[in-house]
Amino acid sequence: PGDRAIQAGEPVIIDMGARVGGYCGDLTRTIWVGQPSARLGVIYRLVAEAQVAAIAVVAAGVEARRVDGAARDVFARENLDEYFVHGAGHAIGLRIHESPFLGQLSNDTLQAGNVVTIEPGLYIPDWGGVRIEDVVLVEDHGHTHLTAAPRLLDKLR
Repeated sequence: PGDRAIQAGEPVIIDMGARVGGYCGDLTRTIWVGQPSARLGVIYRLVAEAQVAAIAVVAAGVEARRVDGAARDVFARENLDEYFVHGAGHAIGLRIHESPFLGQLSNDTLQAGNVVTIEPGLYIPDWGGVRIEDVVLVEDHGHTHLTAAPRLLDKLR
C-alpha cells in the first residue's frame, strides 16, 4: 500500500471473497500492469509450485501443518522461506477464517468435508509479493480442487 502509482511489471495482490447461501468463498490472484518482470515470473512460478505441492498432500487424516510444510519446503529449496510469513491456508464455511488452520504450528487434522484454502505467498521487502489462493474440498482419499479461476501462468515470460 502507498501513494504512488503501480508501475509496469509490478505485482498486485487481489484477495476477494463472496458469500452465497450463508457460506464463504475466498480467492487470491496476483496480477500486474503491462509486461511482467522476469523476477515476477520466477517468484510467481515458485508460488504456484508451492501451491501444487501443498494441495497434493490434502486428504482426510493429514495433519494441517504437513500442508503448510509442503509449501514451505518449496520456498526453502530456493532459500526464500523467510518471506513466507503466514500459514498455507485455513478452512472456510460460515466464516471466512475457520479451523482447521493450515500453519506450521497447527495441531489441527484435516477431516473429510472440510473446505480449505491453500494460499502460499512470498512477500519480499522493497519489491512486492505474490500470493495464489484456491479452495479445496478435503475427501477421505484426497481432495477436489474447487476453484476454477485461471492462475495466469501462461501470461508470464
